[in-house]
Amino acid sequence: MTSLLELEHIISDKGPQFANTILRNLTYSLGVTHNTSVTAHHQSNGKAERYIKIFEDYLRCFITTGQDWIKLVPLAEYVINSTPSLAIAGKSPYEIDIGFVPPSPYSLIYGICEEGRGSEEIWTLLEKYGKIAQDALESAFRRNKRYYNVSRINQTLKPGDEVFIDTKVSPKGANLEVVRSLRGKYSGPYKVLKQLSPVNYELELPPSAKVDPIFHISQLKVKQAIPEGYFTVLRMIRLLKV
Repeated sequence: MTSLLELEHIISDKGPQFANTILRNLTYSLGVTHNTSVTAHHQSNGKAERYIKIFEDYLRCFITTGQDWIKLVPLAEYVINSTPSLAIAGKSPYEIDIGFVPPSPYSLIYGICEEGRGSEEIWTLLEKYGKIAQDALESAFRRNKRYYNVSRINQTLKPGDEVFIDTKVSPKGANLEVVRSLRGKYSGPYKVLKQLSPVNYELELPPSAKVDPIFHISQLKVKQAIPEGYFTVLRMIRLLKV
């Protein structure tokens, strides 16, 4: 755990190392909120997914045996947090968080640290960088909102509704004996058990499915009821064509 701040929230997947009782009791006793991301829906955990990718790229450059990566994590943390980001006007996460970039291990070893800043200067920098970060976040929020609304699915399901699941996120529901290009895009239908949030739903899946029953609305397609008399009208149209 980082020494720069106290943890308030943890977002993880549903892996056994995160879902076990010991970790749940530990986070509860520390007053830390532990949320799990929805399967195959990275939007709910996008920041963690991006940083994991950055960590992997960094560690891949130095690991030889595949067993010593834990020793490199503190240094990776320093490198990432001290790197300027265009998303926050060219400032580093350290500058936004504490007002300056702490001395690197190299500078501490060889005694080339810069002269320490006074508390007033650090406070001024924190106010300045805080305003920069706030403006950047507001700009990113407006931009992401615009992109999201273009493809947003404005739909609410209720318990008892029947839906199909996108086979991209639930491949076990597809007919694997058929060539991929000819497989159905959706499997089901399955009944909605309950709504967990405005966009997440728990479905009633068969035991053989062996997948997490919680899905995002974007991964579901509502089963449309066939209008009464549909087949009668269709048959009449075919007879007229004959």
